[in-house]
Amino acid sequence: MFGKTQRNRSGRLSRLTIGVTMVAAASMVLAGCGSDSESSGGDRPSASSNLTGEPIKVMTIASGTGQLDPHPEILKTAEMYGDWINENGGIGGRPLEVITCDNADDPNKDAACARKAVDEGVVATVGSYTLNGESVIPVLEQANTSSFGICCAIVASELDSPVVQQLGAGLAMQSGMGVKAAADGCKNTVWIGSDAGDTTDLQVKLAEGGLKSMGAAPLKEVVRIPLKAQDYSAQVTQALDGSDCLISPIPEASLAPFLSAFASQGGDQRIYGLQGLLTENVAKQFSQQTDGAVVTGMYQDLSTPAYADLRAAIKQYKPDSDLVFNSIGALGAWAAYDEFTSVVEGITGPLDHNTFLAAAQKHVSTFPGVAPGVDFAKSYDGLGGAFKNQVNRSITYSVIKDGKITPFADGAFYDMTAPMAGTPIPAASTPPKGD
Repeated sequence: MFGKTQRNRSGRLSRLTIGVTMVAAASMVLAGCGSDSESSGGDRPSASSNLTGEPIKVMTIASGTGQLDPHPEILKTAEMYGDWINENGGIGGRPLEVITCDNADDPNKDAACARKAVDEGVVATVGSYTLNGESVIPVLEQANTSSFGICCAIVASELDSPVVQQLGAGLAMQSGMGVKAAADGCKNTVWIGSDAGDTTDLQVKLAEGGLKSMGAAPLKEVVRIPLKAQDYSAQVTQALDGSDCLISPIPEASLAPFLSAFASQGGDQRIYGLQGLLTENVAKQFSQQTDGAVVTGMYQDLSTPAYADLRAAIKQYKPDSDLVFNSIGALGAWAAYDEFTSVVEGITGPLDHNTFLAAAQKHVSTFPGVAPGVDFAKSYDGLGGAFKNQVNRSITYSVIKDGKITPFADGAFYDMTAPMAGTPIPAASTPPKGD
């Protein structure tokens, strides 16, 4: 049986040496960041002095160098977790060996990463993110290997595969924007976002469900921005006409032209956006336009107690300053690795990809930065049954003040199961009005 690594009351692994402790939905909930040459991929055994036993191998797959949706912060976070856990006793005294694989947004490289994971005999892939899940999941399924703790299922196989344990609450965030807008008293809410066909239809449906669950008026209008648009002036003019609030799940790369048009037209509507898209980088650039904006998220903010260990790791390991760690990618990867450790600690007997997958499929999350009690054994049958792995449906909020993101209600979580279905939201799941 694996020994328990010392934990503090919040469930985080204690710092012993450095102190304190869908459908293509994910393309709309993750934001691109800077690059980091160290996170370009490859084998990287983590620090493991004074540890004995065979290393526990894992792999994280993400884009470190791609052009479509790069997330080098995911790969760097995985590496930091490996160093950090190994400096603090490993997992049951065994070192964790973290392998990162840069898919460069290329489906062929994704498939190669998955094959390498199997060839290396990893216990699981952990905290990965890819646009090309159909190149990864079939390989892992054939090898009975878990894709554990992903934030954001995109393709059908990720949404319903039994080897996938999705930790993030991607679809729930869409409803969460509508719920908070209604709680704040918005009367004429407009949805404005990229026109991505069926994906946009689902986003709008979920936002409408959030408003409906609160007994609020339906969306005043839905404004779709063509994917290749360079100038958003016409769409912003349409959105500002008679509205008081904007639900805006706009990708970070598109927020600059959107907010530029918003500023030039004197927009003062309150904006409701998504964690990882409406970031501090954007807020600092458009501080007046984003002041008071609400950020709907799936993980608590980096500043919360849940991520004290990640903050300490950043301070110790000093990663590239261009990387953004207060993001879905980094927060999700750290949470996934903490949950991975928890699963391993509970396994009696041999540890391999088979025993880990069996345990992961029954795991109940304990990491405090993720909604409490996420149970991977309880699949989601809502929305027609096509999103079985959306087991986490609780979200959290932050508010932008003076260009900084501040957790709302101390990072409290709110269950969006009812809003996703458009049914009345329970009082316990209703966020209060205001900042």
